[in-house]
Amino acid sequence: MSSSIVVNSRRVSQEITNWPVRSAPSGHCHFSTTTEGLLAMMYQRPLFCCAAFILGVALCSQSFAQKTEKKPTQSNVAYFAGGCFWCTQEIFQQTPGVNSVVSGYMNNAETVQIAFDPNKTSYDKLLTVFWHAHDPTEIDRQGPDSGPHYRSVIFYVDDQQRQAADKSKAQLGKSGAYSKPIATEITRAGSFHPAPEYHQNFCRKNPNNPYVRQWVAPKLKKLGLKGP
Repeated sequence: MSSSIVVNSRRVSQEITNWPVRSAPSGHCHFSTTTEGLLAMMYQRPLFCCAAFILGVALCSQSFAQKTEKKPTQSNVAYFAGGCFWCTQEIFQQTPGVNSVVSGYMNNAETVQIAFDPNKTSYDKLLTVFWHAHDPTEIDRQGPDSGPHYRSVIFYVDDQQRQAADKSKAQLGKSGAYSKPIATEITRAGSFHPAPEYHQNFCRKNPNNPYVRQWVAPKLKKLGLKGP
């Protein structure tokens, strides 16, 4: 499915494609030959035996690595929608403790998927960055971009994130930082669809793009971040 949306001289190509994922099976190594048979094979085919032994060690090492590899848990991922994901991705990429940021779509909103290290940052700190990254009082727009896909949303993955988001939003509303009420939605995360490669790291790939120079660069400077 593909569609094109032209908003204020910015063309957003939304092409969501489901690609099959292939993963190599993690097998087990079995050595069940007898001592006599092994000696005979070593005597008659030493090169074959050596190669087989090396291959067996390699396969066992690969299997062990696959079983012991640490994968990020669901609670170490955050999803935020706060306007154009070109800008939001760049802001979170410069946030300490963030491992990766992917631009994409969730519930028809331009969203960033953030994988973070809980030993270096926290979900509460990411929420603070999110509030500063955009105007949470705007409804279905941010800066020059308008439409429901630019709305402000916090997509939580568990009850802990939901409670943190609710608390943070309430505190911001009571702080008096904005004269208008906070319009940010807080809803459970759905399916996340990464945007085409063209949109990933867009600011860094296209620092001279008119949109980047006019809208993203000034925001980064205001937040004390490096320009694209």
